[in-house]
Amino acid sequence: AHIAVQGYIKLASQGKYKEALELVKHENPFPAVCGRICPRKCESACTRGDIDEPVAVDEIKKFIAEQDLNMEHRYVPRKRHEYGKKIAIVGAGPSGLSCAYYLAIDGYKVTVFEKQKVLGGMLTLGIPSY
Repeated sequence: AHIAVQGYIKLASQGKYKEALELVKHENPFPAVCGRICPRKCESACTRGDIDEPVAVDEIKKFIAEQDLNMEHRYVPRKRHEYGKKIAIVGAGPSGLSCAYYLAIDGYKVTVFEKQKVLGGMLTLGIPSY
């Protein structure tokens, strides 16, 4: 995802958690998941580490993502349009759910079909819980 890291870090440092969450969710509907499974390559390449410590981007993203659990900071995007057209998504893995999220924001009526008993695909079936 092409997330504006500097933008959400700045907003979080100003206590603007809802705005930071909005910025993250503009490009990533599952920031809490990504914050937990990310290999943190940007942190190991962070030039701030040449001075003292690299910026803990992953920890900041996790903190912002957890704000979505707080009603005060929760970010629920508004629909941009109201097309009224129906779209079916086959598969409720990360790609299918992301597709459904963005189509719903765009104003489509989305139905997701999944053969498994749980949603999430490999997020729930293949990645160990932490």
